[in-house]
Amino acid sequence: MARLLILVAIVWVFVWWLRSKRRPPREGDNASFRKNTISKPLPMVACHHCGTHLPQQEARRHQGQWYCSLAHQDASDAA
Repeated sequence: MARLLILVAIVWVFVWWLRSKRRPPREGDNASFRKNTISKPLPMVACHHCGTHLPQQEARRHQGQWYCSLAHQDASDAA
């Protein structure tokens, strides 16, 4: 009976140790803790030529229109 109780205690300590390793760190756990921050959504624009949506910072602007690439800008100018 004593061996069974010791075995149960060992298994319980092992499971507790595994769970403590898997949980996300809390703010007070260590000095290098970073708060979870969600970045603000980027403004999206649609390419005037193909309609593909992409972040505004990656798009090209030409004559008041947004383009996804120089090729689409040139194709739109040629048309």
